[in-house]
Amino acid sequence: MFLLRRVGRILLAILTLINAAATYFIVTYSVIIDATTVENVFNTRYSEAFGFFSTSLWLGLLVFGVLPFWLYEKLCVCVSVDAVGS
Repeated sequence: MFLLRRVGRILLAILTLINAAATYFIVTYSVIIDATTVENVFNTRYSEAFGFFSTSLWLGLLVFGVLPFWLYEKLCVCVSVDAVGS
């Protein structure tokens, strides 16, 4: 159970960062993210993608990715077994 909880937290952190990056690009560049967009992300060279790294991207990842996950960890959002069963 402990391993599952740890893996879940790691997955939550990764998905929160991916969501923050996607939200940044949707808001900043007015794009729609679909299967073709995701395919293009994985087929992009570092030299091409380097132009998208900016201070506002890192700030967005910090505010909408790292901060929510940090708050989740600090507030210890837990569900009681009794509350779920009733």
